[in-house]
Amino acid sequence: ASAAIRDTVQPYLTSLPILGMKNIAKGMKLGLTPGGYDAAQKAGALLHGSNVTELYGDMFSEIPVGGHSLVDKGVQAAGKLLSPSRWGHNVGRLFVYHGTLDAADTAITQLRSGKITPDKFLNDTGLWFLSKPERSAYLTKAMDNSNERGELSKRIALDMVDRTLWAYRRGQQPGMLRTGAGRICGQYGMWPLNFGEYIRTIGARALEGGSIGKRAIQAGAMWLGVNLATYEAFDK
Repeated sequence: ASAAIRDTVQPYLTSLPILGMKNIAKGMKLGLTPGGYDAAQKAGALLHGSNVTELYGDMFSEIPVGGHSLVDKGVQAAGKLLSPSRWGHNVGRLFVYHGTLDAADTAITQLRSGKITPDKFLNDTGLWFLSKPERSAYLTKAMDNSNERGELSKRIALDMVDRTLWAYRRGQQPGMLRTGAGRICGQYGMWPLNFGEYIRTIGARALEGGSIGKRAIQAGAMWLGVNLATYEAFDK
């Protein structure tokens, strides 16, 4: 139950500081419209019952059991046990996907027409959080009219889902969790490792200075404030 609660509030703990309240609020509005859930699922932003192995890598194939039927039953049982956590994850992933998708679509249009600066584009989409080479690559694509706006917006949205709510697709786990022992840790090991990387990234951006550094400091302050508020709320 505690994991499900944690996963449900995670977008406010880790996505909000990076994307801003405007994007999260817009994502809530768009995500709860008819077709919002299906669109996010089709894009690959959500977790579903059949992809439990994306949380646990492919550890099931390494368990020495008598037959494939036992493995299948194990996957099915794990899927049911993880349902509350998956639902919690999907609440945030739904909101972040739609909020970033809408923001990216608008920002790309404005960047190409010269209405906003590259810095504003990065800030509006949350891409300021990425490394300098990654930011430059996205900027190049965003300014190139030959890149289809919708597809690029979707790519940005999926990237921000992974960056702020963790990348649970197979092969995206931290290196430690790609070992046999690490896979057994599953979500319990994945969450703290990703969280540590998240905090490290905010610190690295703050050290860059300039507009990126300023935005990172703001994100760090917001992260601290939101986490303290959440702690106080659940501590009562």
